[in-house]
Amino acid sequence: QDPSTAWTPEQVDTIRNTVAYGATDRELKMYLSLAAKYDLDPFAREIWCIKMGGRTVITTSRDGYLKIANRNPNYDGMTSDVVHAGDKFMKQGNEIHHAYTLGNRGAIVGAYAMVYRKDRNTPSYFFAPFNEYNKGGGVWAQYPSAMIVKVAESMALKRAFSISGLTTEEEVGNGDKERPQAQAQQQPPQPRSEFSDYEDEQAAREIAERNAAEAAGQPIDAETVTEQEANNGTTN
Repeated sequence: QDPSTAWTPEQVDTIRNTVAYGATDRELKMYLSLAAKYDLDPFAREIWCIKMGGRTVITTSRDGYLKIANRNPNYDGMTSDVVHAGDKFMKQGNEIHHAYTLGNRGAIVGAYAMVYRKDRNTPSYFFAPFNEYNKGGGVWAQYPSAMIVKVAESMALKRAFSISGLTTEEEVGNGDKERPQAQAQQQPPQPRSEFSDYEDEQAAREIAERNAAEAAGQPIDAETVTEQEANNGTTN
């Protein structure tokens, strides 16, 4: 079945000239197919295209992967954190032993994520070395902890739910990629990404909330902070 039938011709035209601008007919067909397969909404900017080396890459965010996971009845949660040089960190079998204080923990070494499924005995694990993913500028310089955690979470979610055909901006980095640009007279909105102003602020809040919760001994789920609450400066 033609994936474009899920949208009206007007919607397809809008997609072609905004979040999938510059895609060929075949690339657009693949884009629409993946959007339908993973139930990611182009109009909510949950899936978009970027240009890398002259080719189109179909892209989502860590939150896109998390949306896919949350729809699966076997998803049983995820554990993730940043590892610093001064931490005590050990992975033993399917268990992580990670201890640290809230003082000077030293340089960031990397981040890990473990994704659990009810139908599997072994969680999907990924460790992201900081020196392999850190781009040294932009949002990576401002929020290094948040960004390296998103890399680890993205890769672990991708493994746990066999997500194929999609990548995230964390995986490909913030290097020499060219976002598709629509015609000048249309000036479409840019796709929502991990590097938008709101996402940057949210990332900082997540790390601050996690550290505060750990200090108080009361875990907090930063994912429950809504955009409206964030704009109002409140949390659940």
